[in-house]
Amino acid sequence: QEVHPMRKIAYRVAVLLGAFFIAINLVWAQKKAEANPVKKACDGLKDSKKLVLAWFTADWCGWCTKMEKDVLGKDEVKKLMSEKFVLVKVDEADYPKLIQEKDVHGFPVFIVYKANEEEVSRQEGACSQEVFQKFLNDAWNAEFGKK
Repeated sequence: QEVHPMRKIAYRVAVLLGAFFIAINLVWAQKKAEANPVKKACDGLKDSKKLVLAWFTADWCGWCTKMEKDVLGKDEVKKLMSEKFVLVKVDEADYPKLIQEKDVHGFPVFIVYKANEEEVSRQEGACSQEVFQKFLNDAWNAEFGKK
């Protein structure tokens, strides 16, 4: 029994499209794996009186959600972060290699970096708004001194 020529063409097109989408996904995944949002943010700091605040988090992390709502979402904290820091959210699902490189073993973890990507300070685990603001101010003051 002979297969209709249009069916052969449709099959070939489907195979080619499938291969194309697989290749695109592989390239996209590789680009994403190579991306380093911390480095990108640090590169953007040149000649700035800001530091990078990297927030290492995970979708499944209850403490991360609590920190986002109870601490990061507060106007006073938002103001402090916008004036002195560039916030970079690093999700473990998107950047597992970077999380390993930065020696992050639990969530949430906040790491402050200088423009040269040198670590200034680290806050591991959830904390109160007061503790978090002190962490941010101490990190900024260690680099730039009191205003």
